[in-house]
Amino acid sequence: MAILHKNITASEDIHNPKWHPDANNGDYAWKNEKGELESLDELLLPAALNFVDGSVAPPTSNDNDIYVLSSGGSVNAGWGSVSLQDWVRYDGTLWYAITPQKSSLCYDKTADSLMSFDGTAWAAIGSGGGGGNTIYSANDTIGSGRVATLTDTLSFSGGRVSFDTTSNGILIPRLTTAQKNAISTPATDLVVLDTDLGTLQRYNGSNWVSFAGYGLLSVNDTTGTPSFYSSYASVIAAASAGDTIEQYGNITDSSGATIVVNIGLTINMNGYTYTNSSTGSSDSISITTTDKVKVLNGTIKRENGTYGSAANRGAVCGVGSDIDFTGTTVINAGGISVYSTSDTTNIFNGRFISTGLTGSQFSVLATCNFIGSIFESSGINKFTGTLFNIKASTTLGYNHLKGSDSEARNSEFKVTDASGSHGLLIEDSKAYHCDCYTIGSGAIGGLTIGGLDTAEAWYCLGHSANTNGILTGTGTPKGLYYCTGYNVSGGYGGKLINLEEVKHCTFISESGSGGAWSSGTDILFDNCNFKIETTSSYTRGFYDSLGSGTVRVYNSLVETGGSGASNQSMLFTAGRTVYLADNRIRGGSGISNTNGNSQTSTPDSVNNIILD
Repeated sequence: MAILHKNITASEDIHNPKWHPDANNGDYAWKNEKGELESLDELLLPAALNFVDGSVAPPTSNDNDIYVLSSGGSVNAGWGSVSLQDWVRYDGTLWYAITPQKSSLCYDKTADSLMSFDGTAWAAIGSGGGGGNTIYSANDTIGSGRVATLTDTLSFSGGRVSFDTTSNGILIPRLTTAQKNAISTPATDLVVLDTDLGTLQRYNGSNWVSFAGYGLLSVNDTTGTPSFYSSYASVIAAASAGDTIEQYGNITDSSGATIVVNIGLTINMNGYTYTNSSTGSSDSISITTTDKVKVLNGTIKRENGTYGSAANRGAVCGVGSDIDFTGTTVINAGGISVYSTSDTTNIFNGRFISTGLTGSQFSVLATCNFIGSIFESSGINKFTGTLFNIKASTTLGYNHLKGSDSEARNSEFKVTDASGSHGLLIEDSKAYHCDCYTIGSGAIGGLTIGGLDTAEAWYCLGHSANTNGILTGTGTPKGLYYCTGYNVSGGYGGKLINLEEVKHCTFISESGSGGAWSSGTDILFDNCNFKIETTSSYTRGFYDSLGSGTVRVYNSLVETGGSGASNQSMLFTAGRTVYLADNRIRGGSGISNTNGNSQTSTPDSVNNIILD
């Protein structure tokens, strides 16, 4: 009976393939591409209990325990005749080894990781192993279009992070203020970009602060190298006269400190904002030097302060210096925007805003000269000095120019709320080529002149919606020259009280009380126009109300819309001494109470004539 090979049970009777005696431990047979049987290196080894230090004695000695001696110096004698990096298995007596080949694989049960042998060392696939250079074991490049997402912390223990690019940047976390404040227990020195504030924010351990702690301000040394500072106090202290301070982000200071500029400097705010948010009495900025100072291209704010003329001001300006605010806005939420007491201080440009004031509170209180500045407020803009090419507006208050040496030239003044007062009140002062307007009502004017006989207005427009175009009030102001008073309703084109002379002026009222009302003790009108356009009763072209003194009207044109007995072209109060000559009258019922003068369609003896 034939003995079949499959029935042989003794291993010593089973013949091996002809190549088997020369094969290495771990080799296996396979049928190659020619149909021939040959041996190959075993690349996937049976899983190991652990990858261990071969210089330490075996951790276990159970039958069929498997380890990989992946580290160590010399092999501990307990392992027997094996080598470092070997795969070993215990048969109950001895440890037997398979020496790995390059790219051999073995699963580490303890680390729960597939390990690869690169010919020298074992490493986890994806963490520095895998048979070649990787990002963890050597220099390497990640292919384009790859995105790595981390859901935990990425930590660099030493060394540096380098971004070698000339066409891109780095994006740090971008959060709104609400999102930033919602971070739970932020780490000290955590940095984010606050998209609402437009600046980097750092958590200092208790609060989020602007990146000032790392230098939002700088000044260059003599070599042009910038040094960075965290506050205006520190950067100004480090600066020298003539230096330029740069601001690199928005700054909010609640410490109660005032920025004090005590040397000639240029402060370039680069479009950013400085805010004094203290509840104390500090001002935002105070300039105390006689040298020229520039504060350029930014916004200075004062908020949370309490109104006062000696505290909580936006800008306190000078002791005789030139101060340039080109491109800069000064805002005070509830107080004075700009304050000065020096008549030799010159302030150029700038926009000064006060909000939240009553009509009796000051938004500007300044003895100085302004050139090209803009003022916006709800309170009183009070000036002493020269105003050139400025614009000043208020809602509830008025614009006031005071002082016999004060002048306003080529400027615009407005009151834009019905609760407001004078467009411009000149007290003892002079105005030239100014446009003055009010929408307020009552005993006020678009342009109001009062005070001493130094008060004059030349080539000015007084315009009102609900009151007098031009009003002369208290005191003994000198005169109006080449001015226009225009009234829509509620008053006169000009209401002229205690004025000395009016020359080459025009007074027009659309639907108010009359072209002009006069009551000067001794007043002269020469080469003037008086016009009332409405036909309503008791609307006169010219009305003089004083029952004593003298009034002179020469070379003038009077036009009256109405024609009844109550619509006199010119009406004078009995007892008044009246001098009329070379006047022309159109419309109305003629001239009343002239103390003997008569008017006809042909010139009278003093050349007065009724035109129609």
